[in-house]
Amino acid sequence: ERTGQVFCWGVSPSFPTGTAIGIAGPTEPVVDVEVGKSAACAFLPDSRVQCWGNAPELGGPDAWTGQPWTLGGVPEAFSNFSMGTDHACLVDADGKAFCMGVNDEGQLGRGNVSDGIFPEFAEVTGGHTFLTKPPVD
Repeated sequence: ERTGQVFCWGVSPSFPTGTAIGIAGPTEPVVDVEVGKSAACAFLPDSRVQCWGNAPELGGPDAWTGQPWTLGGVPEAFSNFSMGTDHACLVDADGKAFCMGVNDEGQLGRGNVSDGIFPEFAEVTGGHTFLTKPPVD
């Protein structure tokens, strides 16, 4: 909503349909919200990213929680944040991309495919410059 508050609803595979799910979410205004397979993250005005859900691939808990945690290892100045199914990427002010999460299909841009979880941001290889999506009005 225009006040910057976050409201969530919908079906969760972790809970039977119709179960009320308490979500604390961020308690302050947000700039943008991104949703992955089992977690959501909010980009805050001070460049922090807070997430809630079930996302060990993002350094979060390995069980569903409605309590937000702050995503660690985020570079200080970035202009855009985006989530995929099991990974997250951000773009810094110089157009460099950094990704974290699952890399089983090479989605982290590390130049390889590997099983496992990479819970820290690392720069995407290849020397590319990335554009960011425009801000939401």
